[in-house]
Amino acid sequence: AEKNWQTLAVVSAAASEGKTLTAINLGLALASSVQHTVMLVDCDWRKPSVHKYFDYEPEYDIATYLS
Repeated sequence: AEKNWQTLAVVSAAASEGKTLTAINLGLALASSVQHTVMLVDCDWRKPSVHKYFDYEPEYDIATYLS
């Protein structure tokens, strides 16, 4: 809030380092504040998994939306 950031990415150098759960928990924490609107986008094109934690099967993947 101090720096007025509006975008945040969660990245790491290797697989299985907790990016997905960190992004989900951070998104939920930020969304719990009435001052924030959150859009969580899973940009892992090879093995997207955010949707699984919400028991949701998307109709399209991120590549489809971007094209």
